[in-house]
Amino acid sequence: MIVDHRMKRVLLVLFCLFLPWMSSAEGPRIMATGNDLLEHVQAAMKLFDGKPLTHEEGVNASELAGYLAAFYDMAQLGEATGANFKFKLRLDIPLSQTVRILDKYLRAHPERLHLPSALLVEDAYAEVFPNPNYKSPTAAAPAEEPKRVSQEPKMAP
Repeated sequence: MIVDHRMKRVLLVLFCLFLPWMSSAEGPRIMATGNDLLEHVQAAMKLFDGKPLTHEEGVNASELAGYLAAFYDMAQLGEATGANFKFKLRLDIPLSQTVRILDKYLRAHPERLHLPSALLVEDAYAEVFPNPNYKSPTAAAPAEEPKRVSQEPKMAP
């Protein structure tokens, strides 16, 4: 498997640069929804575009790098185990490209920003890197016909 060493270097640099900010009094923040994810993506976009970041944007960019690293790890694990993921993420693309993919997807689908961030990342990657062997778990099982309940009144003996 090809591992992008540039991505690892970017993650390491981001981690080292923003480590002092990560231990804030408020504790770690969670990217629960697409709205949270978009805020983090926008901070990372500023970083990749060479623009200065505020303290909060720096923390957001580093949190996003760690979050997306988990998707890289998941993609590698999926390759090794034959797991059934919607996407087949190329492991040779730089982190900046995956962030731009997310930015484009989130801006194109504002109606989905209330959904869980992990679902949106998965859908964004699946749009660009679809897994041709993906089988939806809901499509695999045929739908059962609902059981009918008799509506006849019961008579007392």
